[in-house]
Amino acid sequence: MRVYRIMVGKKYRSKLLKLIGKRDPSGYFVIPARQQALEILDKIVEDPSNVIVEDVGGGIIFLKTKSRTLAQKLLKILENRGLTAYNEL
Repeated sequence: MRVYRIMVGKKYRSKLLKLIGKRDPSGYFVIPARQQALEILDKIVEDPSNVIVEDVGGGIIFLKTKSRTLAQKLLKILENRGLTAYNEL
């Protein structure tokens, strides 16, 4: 299994924090992604129990996590691969 380690610069980190935003009422950071993100999710996340996957239909899923660091890591990798769905909501 391949695990990605990500270093984030200050400018890119502030952009990621704006995209991640605040937590939802349940305390999770929510990242909208395309269905294809499930294929690489096990490579990105060391412990799959840290991410909740919610299918909302239309080829879009929500990835929920309580960890800000993990949310940044997921968002950066998914954004680089064009798998985020912020524009499709």
